[in-house]
Amino acid sequence: MSLNAEIQVLREIPFFAEIQDSKLKLIAFASQRLRFAPNEAIFEQGDATDSIYIIIEGEADVVMRGTNGERVKLATIGKNSIFGEIGVLCNMPRSATIVAKTELAAMKIERTLFKQLLVDFPEIALAVMHELSSRILRSDKFIAQVPSEQAKAIFRRINEG
Repeated sequence: MSLNAEIQVLREIPFFAEIQDSKLKLIAFASQRLRFAPNEAIFEQGDATDSIYIIIEGEADVVMRGTNGERVKLATIGKNSIFGEIGVLCNMPRSATIVAKTELAAMKIERTLFKQLLVDFPEIALAVMHELSSRILRSDKFIAQVPSEQAKAIFRRINEG
């Protein structure tokens, strides 16, 4: 894919919509384009975190191991979704497994470049904060639907770290 085509792909991603072409060229040049087959793990829960990903095409499932070791599907994410940012921002291992649900094309952006983008472009930082806040709200709505004692136990575990 040509550099101009890469810039056009980036321009379609809401996180990058307002960034100048010169900066988009840097992102396109410094990032990797990867392809994954259906059911292929992009990364596993507990893996070291070195980058974030943005889905260019396709869908992926977000999966976590439950307390009994069983895998639990939390969500399906699609085009323009960002993932892997929690580990980068918190400097911790991957919090979930991401598995390609369909043929998937993704952009991989290394930790250093992503953090620099957040510093250089506050609008990207705000977009990431918005996405993380939306996930918290969805989780809260889900937890509110479970029986009271279970919800209290979940919140206790969350607050214990």
